[in-house]
Amino acid sequence: MEDVTVYTALIGRHEILQPQPLARLSKARWVCFTDDPDLESDDWEVVRVDPVWAPDQVRSARRLKILGPDGGFDTALSLWIDNRVTLVAPPEDFVPGLLRDADLAAFAHSFHDTLLDEFVAVAEAGLDDTARVHEQLFHYARSPIGGDEMLASAPIWTGLLARRTVETVDVAMRRWWEHVLRYSRRDQLSLPFVLAACDVRRNVLVGDNRASDFHEWPRLSPQLGRSDRASIRQLLLAPLEQLKDATSRVATLEHDHRRDLERINGEIERAHGRARRAEARVEEVSNELAEARDVAGAQRRAAGRARRKAEQLQERLDSMIVTEDRLRAVEARLRALTQERDALQDRITTIEESRAWRTVQFLRRVR
Repeated sequence: MEDVTVYTALIGRHEILQPQPLARLSKARWVCFTDDPDLESDDWEVVRVDPVWAPDQVRSARRLKILGPDGGFDTALSLWIDNRVTLVAPPEDFVPGLLRDADLAAFAHSFHDTLLDEFVAVAEAGLDDTARVHEQLFHYARSPIGGDEMLASAPIWTGLLARRTVETVDVAMRRWWEHVLRYSRRDQLSLPFVLAACDVRRNVLVGDNRASDFHEWPRLSPQLGRSDRASIRQLLLAPLEQLKDATSRVATLEHDHRRDLERINGEIERAHGRARRAEARVEEVSNELAEARDVAGAQRRAAGRARRKAEQLQERLDSMIVTEDRLRAVEARLRALTQERDALQDRITTIEESRAWRTVQFLRRVR
């Protein structure tokens, strides 16, 4: 069996701590958090605390109710009960059953059929500032999480609230506390919205809030005489009707806007198509230009090679021309030398003939 902590809170000396005769026989821990230094009890373990915000005793008590004490409890299960609730069964006997397949358990409100009725009752009884209640109702009515469906759902009575210490519940409770700070301090107005927004396994009990197999709650008379119910309901519902009309107009404007947006998106898409085709053509032309540049480069390189070849041929031709001129000069020199040789040969012949004649003459004289 899982251990259970039962707790309540009294901040400010507005109520007398309700006796809990069953506490002496229970195995659970029973804790009353209070700022009253003189409070004593035979049934409760009285724990002194400082209000989180002294000027607002109601919200200071609500914080303990919603978040529990700083550091939490050392038990897996906890049970909050309002001070006027009396348990008639040991909490360790029924709380684990309430949370067998859930992480949070509470009764549906048995006096108000819808959450909207709860808003009306709070405004009628003057339990909080009417403007703040109206603002909260307005915000919930136009929220995607809220709306008419939530306002028509059953509210939750938070006079008895069983919880399991798990992360999802901790997250939801922090969100709930934020709503109690932002909107009405009447926490029953905000809990259905928070539970719808958070993924919490919950067990919503159906039964009379005044009594069950494990509790009793002496409800105060609902006739407080603060205001007229019909006028309060009309005061709260009139802005909602205006909101519905405004929502209808907004829906029409949104439809026209979506139609214009679709038309503009179509034009943009067509422009994108033309741009994509132009980009494709530019890429195609760029590729052709690159190919042409490659061909021109090849042609320039070929022309360069042809030019260098022509220059080499020209050099060879010039060399051949020089060689031909030299050849002609050599031939002319050869002819001159040949003529000179012939002339010398003729002279030699003449000299030899002259020498032979002189020899003959000399021999003749000698004889």
